[in-house]
Amino acid sequence: MINSEPSLEEIEDFNGRGSDEKKRTVNLVILGCLFVGALYTIAKVNFNTVSDELVIVDRAVVKVD
Repeated sequence: MINSEPSLEEIEDFNGRGSDEKKRTVNLVILGCLFVGALYTIAKVNFNTVSDELVIVDRAVVKVD
């Protein structure tokens, strides 16, 4: 059986030897996730309304003879 998996030394980002393109991609993904999270938080804070609020009405029951 032929070993077709690369060794750790053959992987280009082993021991911090990653390319600048990969680093940029990882940074963009992290920044994108932070941006989406910030938008979600802003929307949640601004639009957090409850449409079925309970209204308490004080009524007295009067017995009619």
